[in-house]
Formats: sequence, structure tokens, C-alpha cells
Amino acid sequence: MMDLNCKTSVGNYMMSMTYQKTPLEIDRAFEGQVRALQSSCRGFDEGEEWEAPRIASAIHILCHDAGRTTSLLTQKGVRNSIDFVTTVMPLNPNNLMVSHDLVGITMGGARNGYFAFLGDGPFLRTVNFNRWWKQEKIAAGPQMSWSLTRKELIASVRNQDGGGHVDAQLSNDAYVKLSRTAHWIYEQDGQPPQNMMGLEHFSVRQIGWELEESLRRASLI
Repeated sequence: MMDLNCKTSVGNYMMSMTYQKTPLEIDRAFEGQVRALQSSCRGFDEGEEWEAPRIASAIHILCHDAGRTTSLLTQKGVRNSIDFVTTVMPLNPNNLMVSHDLVGITMGGARNGYFAFLGDGPFLRTVNFNRWWKQEKIAAGPQMSWSLTRKELIASVRNQDGGGHVDAQLSNDAYVKLSRTAHWIYEQDGQPPQNMMGLEHFSVRQIGWELEESLRRASLI
């Protein structure tokens, strides 16, 4: 149903207009963002790592509520009623190394680097949305010296690091440590040691898989 409100003032003409989208429009927007997520995930899996910020953008539109911003899952009335798949084991606070359970490492073959477990990881369970999005730590520094939730990771990639905008500075210190630090170094065929980078991108890819799998289990896609 269309809801149009117009206001005028003497001297200065001012007009404000609001339009209430129909449920069909919300459903179409939801379908479009799911398809964007799936397309970017396919591209990422084919080697296009630059798709990670686009994955983050689709996740943000589907999941994130803040202020006047309302996620598509909330607009569909399902965000807090479905189970979300998590592939992260509870992090060990005494771990002396960086924890990144969303992502594995492959070394010694044709490719050295990170990879997203997708559905082949060692751990899988379901939790409610708030735990999945805001509470569960998906990466952490030695002895939990820093940590990130899914919400924080997606916000940093989407808002500052290529998803919807590219800022000259990054404001989340934990994200900087995750994405700009070489946590692993490898050598191959007598070449100089190489820094293993891209942990943030493969983490975003795994979150994309978790979200898609959650929507599939809820019969939303």
C-alpha cells in the first residue's frame, strides 16, 4: 500500500515523502540479495578473492539492524525465529596462537594459504541469531588479547574495507590485527618466506556459507 506524506512551508518549499514497500517487494529484495550472496560466493571459490567485500555487503543487508537501518531478515519477520549454523568451536582463552576456526590452512601442495571449510569443517551446530551475530567470537589473538564477532568483521569489511566504502583508515583495532598481520609464514621450492594473508576474506566466505546454509535449513531459499 502506498503511503505518501507531503509537507510545505511558507518561504521555503519542503517536501517529505515516504513509501511503504509491499511484502512482495521485500521478498524480491531478499531474493536478490541471496542471489548476490550466492554469486559472489561462487566467484570467490573460483579464485576471485576480491568478491569477499561483496559477500560482506550482502550479509550486512540481510542481517544488520541499527538505528534506522532494518535488515531484510527483520523485515521478513524471521531473523529471531530461525536457527543459525555456526562452524566455530568455543575459543580457548589460553591459546598462545591466533584462533580462526572459520578457516583452515593448506600448505605443501599447489596452493599455500587459507581456505574456508564450508560444509566440511570439524564442527557444526545451530544457535540463535544474537549469539551467532553479536556474541560468538570467530577469531581471537593469543590468550584472547583481541577478538572479533561476525557482526564486527562484516561491519569492518563492508563499511571501511571495500564492501560499501573504502576508508583511508580502519577504526577497529582487532580487525586490523586480523587482516593486516601475517599470522603464518610459509616457504616453497626454495623461494623466500611468504606472508600468508587474506584471513579476513576467507572468514567472510565461511560466514556466507553459514548464512546460506541457515536460510536453506529454514526453507527460506
